[in-house]
Amino acid sequence: MLDLIGRATPKSNDDKDAKDNADENSFVVPLPSSDFPDQLATPFLYGMQMDTPLHKLILEEAISMAETVTVSSAAPLSSLPKPLYGHLVWKDSSSESLVGAIGCTAEILVNAPTTQLLPKTPLEEELAKLEKSFSDSKGGADEEESSSRSSENAGNTNDDNAAPTSNTVLCRGGWRFVVKEVIRSIPYPVVIVDEIQDDADEDDSDMFSTVNAEEEDDDDDDEDDELINMPAPELIGYTMRNVQSIITQSLEDATAKTQMGPLEQSILEDSEMAAAAGGSVINPAVIELAHAEEMAAVWSVFQTSLVDDIEPSQRRFAVAIMAAELANLTNDLRQEILLVRNAEERLRIVLRELKEIVGMAQARKLAASITDKSDEADQELTVGAPQLPPWARQITKGDKIEYFWNEEYDWCPGVVAEDPVTIADELLLTIRFEDGEEHRLPLSAEDKLRWRPGK
Repeated sequence: MLDLIGRATPKSNDDKDAKDNADENSFVVPLPSSDFPDQLATPFLYGMQMDTPLHKLILEEAISMAETVTVSSAAPLSSLPKPLYGHLVWKDSSSESLVGAIGCTAEILVNAPTTQLLPKTPLEEELAKLEKSFSDSKGGADEEESSSRSSENAGNTNDDNAAPTSNTVLCRGGWRFVVKEVIRSIPYPVVIVDEIQDDADEDDSDMFSTVNAEEEDDDDDDEDDELINMPAPELIGYTMRNVQSIITQSLEDATAKTQMGPLEQSILEDSEMAAAAGGSVINPAVIELAHAEEMAAVWSVFQTSLVDDIEPSQRRFAVAIMAAELANLTNDLRQEILLVRNAEERLRIVLRELKEIVGMAQARKLAASITDKSDEADQELTVGAPQLPPWARQITKGDKIEYFWNEEYDWCPGVVAEDPVTIADELLLTIRFEDGEEHRLPLSAEDKLRWRPGK
């Protein structure tokens, strides 16, 4: 089992320290897809780098255990054991035991060690020379032993340009589990688990009461939340409409990036010619467009599958999980929806985030249209990165300010509740809006059209 607790990618860019610490060893929390038809598996495929010895041991044991399980020769291929390992996303912080911990399995599809040949820095070259000189200085049996080791590891040590071996894993999200028994803890946990289903009996996994008690929502505006009393059919409908909006916007954005001007086309062609000896250069915009088109195709098939292939009792679960994956929600939200057993509550969690994503996209689109309609004669020609407006640098606690939330809520007036925090080239503003809600929002040069001084 792989412990992902504390390794979740930060929810937003304002948590800079956490982001820096998580970038090097970050993982994607998988979402369950075992109940989906195979043609819907594409969004639930994850490519991860597992380079530490401990992670490699976990993968090797998962594959080894699957290979050693004896299966009747007459058994169908679908019944053969699959190499699975678990991603642990929650455990009781007040207990040292893993019993009751919750996570999601991942089926290993490809486990491919790869070695990249990269040029060494001058320092690395000098260290390699010193190491070789030290090895060559040994005599007698030591020299023979050293020579033997060098011969065995020729693929790694004799190539001055060899980079450390990396381990790329392609896996697919499986099913949620709760730990029932710990077999061993060292060097990594090996456990017995039970699959978790939505809306199970209260007495079959009482650890969920601990989760709810530990993660109580302190907001006082639940009564005003329009989603609280929304019935399941409406939650599903709104969720699906928002997913469709996200996919449509992704297609539009990706298509726009592929429409290069003459200068961009010339730069790409020069890059392809320069890399002709080592392979052609692929335009990242083309890859992004292909991904957006694939997600659109999966979404189209999924909508049909809701009627033909997915049981009515599973539709709420399926819509929420597929929406979360297609919208590429953060690890924080993935962990949250894995811990929820109420299908309607999971839909509400996902729908809130989808509405935020759609609202931000619409605001950016509106801001871009405002810029495009501006009189070119009044625009200043600037060189370099865009800058914050002068008035933004003078914002202090207590100032009135307005923020364009989305097309539905339009401009929302509020008051700066705390002194702004400057990180790199943006300001983090804590705004208390007129309805009493507080939100911490970034004011950046690229997003400045969403802000204006209050009246």
